[in-house]
Order: sequence, then structure tokens, then C-alpha cells
Amino acid sequence: MLLCDVFLHKLKNMARRNSFDFAHTCPKIDKAIDSCKDTLESYLSGYIEDLCPYIPSTEVERISKDWSKQMYDAISDCFESVRQTNEEMRDEANRQIADFEDEISNLKDEVKYLESQLYALS
Repeated sequence: MLLCDVFLHKLKNMARRNSFDFAHTCPKIDKAIDSCKDTLESYLSGYIEDLCPYIPSTEVERISKDWSKQMYDAISDCFESVRQTNEEMRDEANRQIADFEDEISNLKDEVKYLESQLYALS
């Protein structure tokens, strides 16, 4: 095996290692948001029932839904910040991958040129 072939093999392996092959995370973030909303509502419901045991359960449910929505609205920017950071990281990863692919392409061209020079000498 020629030294150039070894070099090309290593380049291909490097390209595989540096690819950003990760599922989109927005569905995971959405699931976490839904879980947060459910947790807020559940805790509020429990607190209301503990503090005011004579309030009818339908009223406890209504109050806990209203309050949990208000609380979530107050903290939702935190989740949106995570989502924005996620998008920025994915964009940066894609830019880096494109840069690596360009570099690999340039190196392959250089290998071909060096091979032609080597063959010309032999």
C-alpha cells in the first residue's frame, strides 16, 4: 500500500469521526417543557389541597392550571434560550463539518498532485 493510500484512508476515517450525526433535539426539549408544565401543575395542586383541603377538586384543578400557566409563562424564556443555544450549536457544528469537508477535499487534491509527481519521477 502506498503512503498516499494510507493517508487517504486516514482522511476518510477522520471525516467519519467529525460528522455531526445527532438527532434533532427540539422534540426532546418539547418533551421536557411538557414535563415541566405537568410538574408545576401537579405540585401546585398538591400544595393547594394541603393548604386548603375544603376547596372542591374541580376548583383546585382550575386554580393549579391557571397558576402553573402563569408560572410557566414567567420561566418559558429559559427553555427558549436552551432551544436557541441548541440551534446555534447545530449551526456551528454544520459549519465546522463543511470546513472539514473542504479541507479533506483540498487534501485529496494535494494527494493526487503528489502522486502524479511521484509517478512522474519513477
